[in-house]
Amino acid sequence: MKRLIMILLSLTMVFSLVACRDKQETAEQAVNNALTAVQKLDIITMAKYIDLDKIKDQQLPGDFDIDISDIDKEDIEKVKLLVKNFDFEIIESNEKENSAIVKVKITNLDMREIFKEYFMYALGLVFTESDENIIEEKLEAKFVELLDTTDLKLASQEVDIALNKIEGNWKLDLNQTALDAILGGLMDIANKFDY
Repeated sequence: MKRLIMILLSLTMVFSLVACRDKQETAEQAVNNALTAVQKLDIITMAKYIDLDKIKDQQLPGDFDIDISDIDKEDIEKVKLLVKNFDFEIIESNEKENSAIVKVKITNLDMREIFKEYFMYALGLVFTESDENIIEEKLEAKFVELLDTTDLKLASQEVDIALNKIEGNWKLDLNQTALDAILGGLMDIANKFDY
């Protein structure tokens, strides 16, 4: 009887291990989960798939040094405006054993259009206001106002997102182009002002 129970337990373990292996996440699923987390501003899930420190340290230009622990509710509401129109469509994926490329069509606000109006407002403000704190407050309010309007133009771009399997889990390696598409062209704009 003991032998029969041991055989059954062994078989159960073998089948459960096979089932676990079969349920391994594909690169396409990882991209879908990561970009869905961006839509929902789910930082915990984003951190599972994306090395946020690498993006902050290596890819954000100039003064874009943000400590996630310093973000408060008001900041989160502002960031939600950046992703309120964010959408994506996975076009194709090419997965190898430990690496993959997933082609994605990303749609978000066209930040270039927003910054045209923002820049004109900022230029006028600099010539009419001398207090730097007031200028900063007004510029932030204008930026939020522009993001919160309903008739914003959207931009779409197809990008290749590279993934690497690390310790059995897929990690997205977002390059400058993919990050710029996710942010609606904000990286491109920031790089033009980063001297």
